[in-house]
Amino acid sequence: MNKLLSLALALVMVLSMAACTSAGDNNGTNDGQNQSNTGNSNDMNQDTGNNGGSGDQSQAPAGAVEVLQNIWALYGDDEKFFAMGGDSSNPVDNAPGAVDLKNTEFLTHSLLVPAAEQANITEAAALIHAMNANTFTGAVYKVSNAKAFAAAMKTAVLGNQWICGFPETLLIASVGNGYVVAVYGVNDAIDPFKTHMATAYPAAELLVNEAITG
Repeated sequence: MNKLLSLALALVMVLSMAACTSAGDNNGTNDGQNQSNTGNSNDMNQDTGNNGGSGDQSQAPAGAVEVLQNIWALYGDDEKFFAMGGDSSNPVDNAPGAVDLKNTEFLTHSLLVPAAEQANITEAAALIHAMNANTFTGAVYKVSNAKAFAAAMKTAVLGNQWICGFPETLLIASVGNGYVVAVYGVNDAIDPFKTHMATAYPAAELLVNEAITG
């Protein structure tokens, strides 16, 4: 039974990623995006007005999955959506999961990580809206240079050719210890994530906060 459930979850994730993430080359640029925030650091609490509180996880993260778990745990029942964690080979139902770095197809086509940056990732985790990846795709990466990685991700996401509707916002932040959080989706999904990330990681450095336009 568990094997059948795992196969069903994997199929749902593969179909969702294939149908509703991207089309064509995602390494282009978006000429309409001229207002860059990359390299302009902002404290997450300064941006959101959040001062931490009982959900404070300001210690350096111990792992990519843990970063997403700490944020997802702060969601109320009315905020959560049907999500899939991990990657297409090892999906996790309604919780963050680890991404196999050997799954380059998933990294490239589902998470939009440029091929040139994939060798710089030593750990990754993901949490994606199960019905439409453009509604919400979130991932955490451990990298050696957070700002360079954020700049490359920004170029890839803003230059992507979207199908199944457009995500509205790209958000990238550094949460310490080499971990970068990169999420894109509709504002109704991004706004609560941003709020809960500020609570979990009040010292997070906001690297990119950009509107995505067609």
